[in-house]
Amino acid sequence: DAWTFIPFMMIMLLAGLQAMSREVLEAARVDGATAWQTFWQVTFPLMLPVSVTAVILRIIFKLKLADIIITVTSGGPGGATDSISSFIYREYR
Repeated sequence: DAWTFIPFMMIMLLAGLQAMSREVLEAARVDGATAWQTFWQVTFPLMLPVSVTAVILRIIFKLKLADIIITVTSGGPGGATDSISSFIYREYR
């Protein structure tokens, strides 16, 4: 799971960073903002839509994993291989 989705998330975030306007970052530098201020007041707000989209997609993909876990291991020994969605399914069916 990690080998599949961590690169996908990194590519999404990299695409968001590359789509940011360089002029905005340059304007923050000219205004005297430190690197920390530039991140929190410029980069982070501009990256928020991409970050929220990445988190929502990750949650959806994680919830889709339940059918594989239930079919292959049924939660494994003592719930060792349970995901959140397979645990909910197993407890409330």
